[in-house]
Amino acid sequence: MSLDLTSDLLQINFKMPQGSKNGMYSFDRYKLDVEKLMLYRDDTEISLPPKIVKTLAVLIENRGSILSKDELIEKVWVDSIVEESNLSQNLYVLRKTLGAKPDGGQYIETLRRRGYRFTSDVQIMERTPDLSNGTEAKTSRTQIGVEREGNVLRLVDWTIPERLDKNAIATPDAPASRKSSLLKYTFAIILYAAAASAATALYLYSRPENVTSAERHADLTVTRLTTGNYVRDATISRDGNYFVYNEELDGTSRVWLQQTGRSQRVEIIPGGKWPICCKTFSPDGKFIYFLVTGAREKRNDLYRVATLGGMIEKVLEDVNSHVSFSPDGEQIIFQRYSAEKKSASFIIAASDGKGDQRELLASNEQFRLVYAAWAPDGKKIAFTSATQDPRSEGVCSLSTLDLESRAINPISNERWGTCYRMEWLRDGSGLVMIGTREGETNSTKRDQVYFISYPAGRSHRLTNDGNRQEYQSLGVTNDGAILAVPYSRSSQIWSLDANGDSRTAVQLTTGTADGRGSIAPLPDGRVGYTGRSGDAINVWIMNADGSNQEQVGDAAAVQDLNVTPDGKYFVYANESGKDSVLYRMGTDGSDPVELSTSEEFVIDSTVSPDGARLVYDVWKTNGNSHDVELRNVPFNGGESFTLTRDNCGVPHFSPDGAYVSCINFSRPKVAVLSAKDGSTVAVFDAVRSALLNSGAHWTPDGRALVYIVHQKNVSNLWKQPIDGGNPEPLTDFTNGSCYSLAYSWDGSRIYVARGDEIRDAVLITNYK
Repeated sequence: MSLDLTSDLLQINFKMPQGSKNGMYSFDRYKLDVEKLMLYRDDTEISLPPKIVKTLAVLIENRGSILSKDELIEKVWVDSIVEESNLSQNLYVLRKTLGAKPDGGQYIETLRRRGYRFTSDVQIMERTPDLSNGTEAKTSRTQIGVEREGNVLRLVDWTIPERLDKNAIATPDAPASRKSSLLKYTFAIILYAAAASAATALYLYSRPENVTSAERHADLTVTRLTTGNYVRDATISRDGNYFVYNEELDGTSRVWLQQTGRSQRVEIIPGGKWPICCKTFSPDGKFIYFLVTGAREKRNDLYRVATLGGMIEKVLEDVNSHVSFSPDGEQIIFQRYSAEKKSASFIIAASDGKGDQRELLASNEQFRLVYAAWAPDGKKIAFTSATQDPRSEGVCSLSTLDLESRAINPISNERWGTCYRMEWLRDGSGLVMIGTREGETNSTKRDQVYFISYPAGRSHRLTNDGNRQEYQSLGVTNDGAILAVPYSRSSQIWSLDANGDSRTAVQLTTGTADGRGSIAPLPDGRVGYTGRSGDAINVWIMNADGSNQEQVGDAAAVQDLNVTPDGKYFVYANESGKDSVLYRMGTDGSDPVELSTSEEFVIDSTVSPDGARLVYDVWKTNGNSHDVELRNVPFNGGESFTLTRDNCGVPHFSPDGAYVSCINFSRPKVAVLSAKDGSTVAVFDAVRSALLNSGAHWTPDGRALVYIVHQKNVSNLWKQPIDGGNPEPLTDFTNGSCYSLAYSWDGSRIYVARGDEIRDAVLITNYK
């Protein structure tokens, strides 16, 4: 959607030196409107975050002068404290957007240890009608609109609902003729990883043309509640006085209670090795309910503890979601999953766990129930449901169930890619939900906080700074304040000696998501990797020293990347709509060819050292979980066979091609299989706090497997000897997080995607 900033943007008053009466400049093919904070190339609008455009404006208005980092930060972020990385990212985006000058030089010059200078000739312009209110400019949406300014945010994307399709869902206590209105849901695999914006933010606000000016919203405010704590699974009491969250350290969960607006906190649940999640305050604020996964029972049980700490009491067994309370606090509703039936149900029970439990609603073969929220009037339940088919085109549906008539009605007619935890506003005027609109699953708009009005069902996104929101962290106070936990994960590619000595590490890239999905070194020394460009995740390639970085091919949702031993082809999985299909293309981006069928949902693959065979994983939905199998196929076509159906994925061939490593997600463990027949050769327990989504990579000599372990808030590579010896650290990084790794073809270097994770709880207000 094109942003008409002259009519829809809530205006921002920046105090900037005015070199032009109308704030209009031109240089080469570009025009800059300082007043509107808009940049144009050949009269085509380039949609950039206003703070990035402001960075360019400050440089141009001080052209010829050298601005130090501190001076530039002070002029761009007036009255705000930000890290240098914010400026570095703005300059990176500007350089990438502007490209080279006609003479081959850079528009923005870096003078070592001195600062930055704008180098192009600039002309001052008079404002013209077609760049102001009169004419709609063409739009090139090359970047995501993100704006930070003090403690204020502005919103984006009103959506006008489309008509909802209707499908059946079983209601055990209601006549079979009753129908629910449900939409389809896209397949998504949730990796519980982390980090949140440590600063407050200002957002762009836009709306469709047929939304009247009366529907504009006031400035939205975000207040940071924590300062650098590694926050997970947070929620807030209804009176807003306290919030609670987890911290994970070396596999130990600690639950902290903190007074809102204060830095002091109290540990209310002793640290332990058991996973704790899905916390909810009781309506009166006296108790915190939470789930614990038992090591022996392999199920989730519901517990509660007094808010200020005390005896921990077991309430119910076999609970698979956070609980939602009836208005009087006497009853709770939650999801329960039956592995035997491979079906989920919503259950109503007494909040103290006593008495009978009643099944309210059950999944059917088409749809599974996900989350439920009891309405403030006590008369209905809001719930989300999703299709069982991971390849379904559609979306999660939002509906209400009338507790008296059992009628099911849609809340929102919009199409959703994901829908997670949701909470009602206490006045019943709407719900807040963590979710993703259809088609945005692989974009920076995934997993955002939405307000959905009721009964109109209109939604607008409250967050849009490029960070995802933790899907289990949500809470709403009596006055409508929203607690959320955004997280950001910057990722750059580093190269270091194969012995893991961090002192040899050299940073090769400066992007925000370089190599986070995958790194694929080529035999000729170049390095392929996944990288983000706007909302797309593409294939990129660079020289071994990080020079000549360029995008190859048009794939826009790349999930994994490999290269053939002859260096001729990239092999990658690309998600499109309901499919995730394996492709082969030339390393120059030419001739993409499908290697798997659209009937398979493929994520990870590996090519044998002789280039003759390909092993890849196929994911299938099975109730509330996923089944994974490995398939072995000839690279150039021919008879294929299933290597294993034992939920083992993320395969990697051994250097001699005799074995395949994979991650058994059911345990989790690292397994070694025969590449010939899939028989199990060895199984290793993963180190506690291992991050196995990148798999276990073989060392060049084939004697060990290397994977990522995150301990004490730092990621390092660990090495597991194949002969069964104890695992030990390979690298010795003292900060940052690692996401993926790969050895160079000659075995002399390790490439690692690593960066910083930021995660803090925030409070969102003034959004209606």
